[in-house]
Amino acid sequence: MNKDRKHVPIPIGSVPTLVLALANTGKMYRPSRQAIATSFDPFTDLQATQDLLRSWEIEGLVRETDLAQLQEVRDALQIFIRGCERHDYQWGLALQTLNQFATACHWVHQLSEKGTLVEKLSGPVAAIIAACCVTELAKLDLTRLKTCCRSECELVFYDTTRNRSAKWHAENPCGWRARAARSQSNERDPVDA
Repeated sequence: MNKDRKHVPIPIGSVPTLVLALANTGKMYRPSRQAIATSFDPFTDLQATQDLLRSWEIEGLVRETDLAQLQEVRDALQIFIRGCERHDYQWGLALQTLNQFATACHWVHQLSEKGTLVEKLSGPVAAIIAACCVTELAKLDLTRLKTCCRSECELVFYDTTRNRSAKWHAENPCGWRARAARSQSNERDPVDA
């Protein structure tokens, strides 16, 4: 290691809410106290997509043609997150797709009468989503984006622990279920003394 270079740790940053929300759409999950896993892909229905975007405070009319583009941005984001450590060919294509969509977004910064910054986004809905995700990703330590270690769960989360030791997207239900499964397997297979 070069002694002239100082090691500057990357800050944890804030939790990337839009990145996680988009990456987890359409994935299987089993909520606490539920027996059956479920999934819902909002990008197959115009009204569901409109409601989801409104909950993310993204306004605009969603057209039928936007659904396929939103799915493409979401799929690229999921591939990007999975490939952050490998930087393989698929990761490069996903990065290129995200950047291509983000380029189509027009991000205007204006000063309000109160002296505060006002940001206005315009362009296709998929471009706005991609631009917001790219902005969030640029502020993160990408090694903290993880997939839940419970094999039945596919959800992505941002590890905010100091030593990067989080294994599950949430203690309830995945942490509890993983420990219960491990305990049951230990009871079935006792170690010979």
